[in-house]
Order: sequence, then structure tokens, then C-alpha cells
Amino acid sequence: MITLDAAIVYDVECFPNCFTLSMEMLHSDVCATWEISEFRDDRQLLREWFNYLQATQTPMIGFNNVGYDYLIIHYLYHNPQATYSDIYAKNQELFASTDRFGHMIWDRDRFAPQIDLFKVHHFDNRAKTTSLKALQVNMRSPTVVDSPIPFGSQLTADQVETGIIPYNKHDVKETKRFAHYSLPAINFRLGLIDQFGLEALNYNDTKIGEKMLEQRLGDDVCYDRSSGRKQKRQSPRYRIALDEIIFPYIKFNNPEFQRVLEYMRSQVLTPDDLDDPDAEIKTKGVFTNLIANVGGLDFYFGTGGVHASVSAQRFVADDEWLIRDIDVEGLYPNIAIVNRLAPEHLGDAFIAEYGKIPTERKTHKKGTYQNAALKLAANGAWGKSNNKYSVFYDPRYAMTIPINGQLMLCMLAEWLTAVPTLQMIQVNTDGITYRIHATMLDHAKAIEKQWEAYTCLTLESCFYSRLWIRDVNNYIAEYRDE
Repeated sequence: MITLDAAIVYDVECFPNCFTLSMEMLHSDVCATWEISEFRDDRQLLREWFNYLQATQTPMIGFNNVGYDYLIIHYLYHNPQATYSDIYAKNQELFASTDRFGHMIWDRDRFAPQIDLFKVHHFDNRAKTTSLKALQVNMRSPTVVDSPIPFGSQLTADQVETGIIPYNKHDVKETKRFAHYSLPAINFRLGLIDQFGLEALNYNDTKIGEKMLEQRLGDDVCYDRSSGRKQKRQSPRYRIALDEIIFPYIKFNNPEFQRVLEYMRSQVLTPDDLDDPDAEIKTKGVFTNLIANVGGLDFYFGTGGVHASVSAQRFVADDEWLIRDIDVEGLYPNIAIVNRLAPEHLGDAFIAEYGKIPTERKTHKKGTYQNAALKLAANGAWGKSNNKYSVFYDPRYAMTIPINGQLMLCMLAEWLTAVPTLQMIQVNTDGITYRIHATMLDHAKAIEKQWEAYTCLTLESCFYSRLWIRDVNNYIAEYRDE
């Protein structure tokens, strides 16, 4: 059983004539640094430490260690007589390679378990990629240190002692700070090892949800072996007519919303190049400048949802005027469940298994890894449905949910704007915030109930005492007891 009791945090530095590895215990100040250079040779000591980590299966925590640091020490572990020049050559080989999978060391082949905070937080996603230096700024570190000497430089003994080693130690301390921040995520993944193996230690949240649902569906549903090879079942699309995926029960009286609905129904999504089987469905042009002005707000539509907001205002509640926030509970998973949607190749098996998740999740207390994992399983199907490497790949399914979700939310907004005194403050993907006179609250709640009955979705609500809002993505809200 893997625990964090003796876990270590580490980082390596490579130069043409010097390699250093610094580590610090996760739960104590015990630390050490090893050096292999033309000035010092700690290879034997480092080898003994590696053997200890292997024998005890001590978790090693780093930042991008699976993609870099561990590759270096794995090479050193299996080549204990490697010189600093050999290690640097390996370093250069890794940086020159464009095949990240070609150098990957899988968990079963590592001499000690690796926990990569870069992967845990999904910073390996191109849209979310973040450096350790940027994290130091975000964590308000007292100092943010960059390498005092350009990488690739030939080092003097003094530069190693006063420049590189302190820099190496500093990065370890900052990684350790981030590791402590990440402990809930790490402990959650430790709880999944029995189910998914060591690889779960470095799964991001979306991948955990994907793997959990895939496991529940089973290999026979998710994979095809008719050719003699295990191949993912998928539903690639080369044409998606939005009129075919917009729910027939979506209707508007407001002319602005009706204009948007008619426009959407007339659109067909296609790949940029129909001859390319890997081409992705083109969506951005379809939603460029698609805006409706309703209730004093501009509603912006897109594949990720609808957004609308007042600009740079402050709202204060009192006994007469209330600030109410309503959100759709599990909008994307529940749209799929109540409308019996599935990636086409997974069909009824997906509908049946996916529909069990919300009920099963309620049997586990909030805060347990089972509850959290089931939540990820519910969200993971849609998150991976537009990923051509996933067994859930079906761009039609991927588009059906957010397009209908935003239109259903606009239906709710339209109905609520008819309530006297109600002022829309913001609409954001799965929820609405509005200001209303207390005498009209029951009227608004009745409309919300009608919308729930019409869509078979459930709304959650809270009240704010004060709200400062710059735009839909930047606001501060103070909760009020109901």
C-alpha cells in the first residue's frame, strides 16, 4: 500500500559538465543534494538512495517529472556508471525529441512510484499549461528564482556551489509547497490505485472520469476485437446538422432568441477537410458574433455555452430587494440522462450505465473518494466525447449537449424576464443571477418550477447579500443565509 508518510519531493538540473538532484521530505525538513560533475562524484551514494526508494516503493513527487526528471534518473538508475557528459547527452536527446511517447517510462517499469503535479492538475493540456515559475507567482512566493546561469553553459565549481545548487533547492521547496496544496488531489488518487493501478496517480480529473465510466461499461462495449486487434469503438462525424440535434421542445417567444434558434437550426458543422479522417468538426465560424439582446443584456452564444452579464456594477441586498443565484444541477450529465443521449457506438449500454451514476453517487458521503470519482465519471463522458483518442468519441454527442444546454437556459431567462421587478445580472453556462423585489420572489420560483417540469432538470439556488461584478468571469459574491 502506497502512503505519503515518507514521500519525497525532487528536481534535477542538467548542464554539460554537471548534474544535480535535490530532494526534500514531504512531511519534514530533511533534505539532500547529490552532484555528478567534474568537481564531485556522488554516483555511488545516489545509486544507494535509488535502491532504497525502489525497495521501499517511496513515492517521488515532482513537477513534470514523468515527462523529464524521472526520465533522467531512470537512465542513471540503469546506467550507474554514466558520466555527467552521458547524462547531459540524455538531456539533449529528450529536448530534441518530438515524440513524447517514445521516451515514456510507464509506471510498471519505474523503480519508484512517481506523482507528477503537472499531470495531476492537467497542466499538460495545451490550453492550461503552466510553468513552475508561474505557479510561484500565483502562490505568492517570497522569491521567484530563475536559473542564474544560462542552460547549456560550462560551469565552474563556484557556479555549481553558489548558483545551480541553491536554484535546484529552491525549485524543490516551491514544488513541495505546491504538493501540500495538492494533497487532497493526491490522496484522492491514492484511493483509486486498487481500481486503476499506479497510473491513476497521474490521471487528471477528466481522465479519471473517463476511465471509471469505461471500466463500468466493459471492454466488450468500448472495444472491437473483430480484426484481431483491440480497437476503440468510436463515431467519427463529417457532418453535423444542428437542426437534427436541437431538441424539438425548445421554443421561444422573444424575437431575439427566436432569431438565434432559427440561425442555429440552419447551420451544418463540417470538418475543414473532408478528405482528412482526423479532421475536427469546424465550429468557431458558426458562433462568431452570435449575440442576442434580451432583458437588457447581450447574450453571447458559443460551443461552450451562453454568457451574458452587466458591466462593472455593485448590488446590495436588503429586506426588500434580493439577489438570487440559480444553477442547474449537473447540467451536462443530466441533459444526457433525461434525454437518453449517448455516443452512438455505445448506445443503450451507455444510457443504462450512465443513468445509474447520480443515484449511486448519493449513496456515498460528500468528501469521500467514491463520491468524487462518480462525479468525475458523470462529467468525463462529455469531456472526452470530442477527443479522437477516446472510446467516447462522437462529435455529434459532444455538440448536442452544450448547444441544447444554452438554449434551455435561454428559455429559463426568457420566462424569468416576464416577472415584474426582476433584473438579470448574469447568465453563465449553467446558471442565472438576478435581482428581484421580495414580493415577486414566489412568482419567480413558480416559473423555475415550471421550467424544471418542462426540461426534467433540477435547479439549485442561493442568495447573495452583496455582489461586485466586472463581467461574467470576474465577480465577488457574499452569501446570505436564507
